[in-house]
Amino acid sequence: MVHRTVTVLRHLAGAVALAALASAAHGQSALSLTCPTAAAGPATPLTFATGAGWERQHSGSWGAATTTYKNSAWYPSGSTPPAGTAWLSPADPATNPTFDTTNPIPFRSPGIQVNNRIDLSSIQTSIQVSVDNDLLRTGVSNTANPGGVFVATAQSGFGALSAAFTPALAWTHGANRLIFEVKNAEATLDPTTPMGIYATVTVTANCNAASASAVQAVPADAPWALLLAGLGVAGLAARQRQARRQDKNGAV
Repeated sequence: MVHRTVTVLRHLAGAVALAALASAAHGQSALSLTCPTAAAGPATPLTFATGAGWERQHSGSWGAATTTYKNSAWYPSGSTPPAGTAWLSPADPATNPTFDTTNPIPFRSPGIQVNNRIDLSSIQTSIQVSVDNDLLRTGVSNTANPGGVFVATAQSGFGALSAAFTPALAWTHGANRLIFEVKNAEATLDPTTPMGIYATVTVTANCNAASASAVQAVPADAPWALLLAGLGVAGLAARQRQARRQDKNGAV
């Protein structure tokens, strides 16, 4: 029985390790501005680009931006952007030639998590864009500013990436979204007059030192937390069985 209990505990320990690895891999795929150590110092730079997961707003509603269309004249001319990145369009002009682009169209990123130790005043957002036709404003939305806070970032030109620019954006701790507001030169999409934006973004910042008493809590419903609880229960049961056998063997 003791051997069987040890075997169960070993299996549970292996499962804990696998769950932790899976969680770490999942976390690496998220957009996060994080602190690499408990000490004060530079945050881990966050670099990303337009592509899957971005949305566009039209007629007051958000929906997935089109990432499968690229005009041959757009950057990089006659070629495709680097793997994992894409131009954003409000719709495919080949299949939606009457899509209304009279008003500017916002494009927003997936959620970007900013660690609570980040010094918000130190955040620098370096952006390069290629846009058809004009990037009017860039902003950030979050719980404090759900509609977004914007700054003017007049950029145009779709054949190459712009020089890097660094708008002063209103990042907050927790969840944020980066927003680009783009204006088409025409009132509707057309295969000969499309609209879209491609952007690369690098966010840097400084971290405050972690409190000496700060302990990273494990969520109670995390898979490895539940498995660790199972380890404790199994270990306690094994000790109780062993104690009962010793009591019986020592009884007169």
